[in-house]
Amino acid sequence: MAKAAELGVLPTWEEYRRPNPVLTALGLLRQKPLGLLGFALLLVVVFCAVFGPGISIGGTEILPGFDRYDPNRADVLNKEKSPTMDHIFGTDSLGRDVYSRIIHGSRPSLQVGIYATLLGTLVGTAIGLFTGYVGGWWDMIIQRLMDGVMAIPPLVLLLSLVSITSPSLRNIVLILVVFIAPSTSRVVRGAVLTTKESQFIEAARAMGSTPLRVALRHVLPNLFAPIMVLATITIGGAILVEASLSFLGLGVPPPTPTWGSMLSRGTGASSIERAPWIALAPGIAITVTVVGFNLVGDALRDILDPRLRKTG
Repeated sequence: MAKAAELGVLPTWEEYRRPNPVLTALGLLRQKPLGLLGFALLLVVVFCAVFGPGISIGGTEILPGFDRYDPNRADVLNKEKSPTMDHIFGTDSLGRDVYSRIIHGSRPSLQVGIYATLLGTLVGTAIGLFTGYVGGWWDMIIQRLMDGVMAIPPLVLLLSLVSITSPSLRNIVLILVVFIAPSTSRVVRGAVLTTKESQFIEAARAMGSTPLRVALRHVLPNLFAPIMVLATITIGGAILVEASLSFLGLGVPPPTPTWGSMLSRGTGASSIERAPWIALAPGIAITVTVVGFNLVGDALRDILDPRLRKTG
């Protein structure tokens, strides 16, 4: 065996041994300062969403949050109060603490983004894997349906679906799945068409593996990188859509605070002049979250794609 390796017939142990993917990713991430910045931003947002409002089980609070006030408690005597030590981000037109509302508003935004992306990516991956691997009439019919959905102007389709359903977090997630699944299926299908022509796929077929086993055990694992990158960036887009719906009054209904509804309350001409912090705080929160996901997605793309990793 050693002699064969020396002659170049077999790979040496150093060439055969695969590096630890976690250590490799961490080492490469160190070379991506913008990726680290995005990861740090997301850590702050996720920490605020999980621990800010506190953690309760069955109505019993097991871990108190670090929000200072009830986000829905109005205090008309202190309305539109500028930022102070008592109210870090000031108060809104009803005297509610903007800081507490930002903290509580992070939960529905992240829930919509993560749940919609997770479900949409699962559905889109299943469709893309099936149509790309099977091909034929199934591929043509299903992908033409996906093209038909993607051909409809997004704003028209979004408002149409929202208007026929009652505003709720669950319905918004399901509506976003309709947008995410077709685009994901197109990306996955393209990756499947490339992967299924590889030599190791032909070898698996020659060894008698069933089509289902080849698709799940050999093709699907090689789609991990593009799916991860696409999902990371899609979360930011889903959060933007949820904020847009809440801005129009079609998002998560009150009294649940959302960044989009807060932004809507603070963007009036008189509000901008008197109390700009009402719109500035949720605007910064949305920007930080979306930019964080995009930066992490770009870093993952560079790390998981060997071609970009060699040239970068």
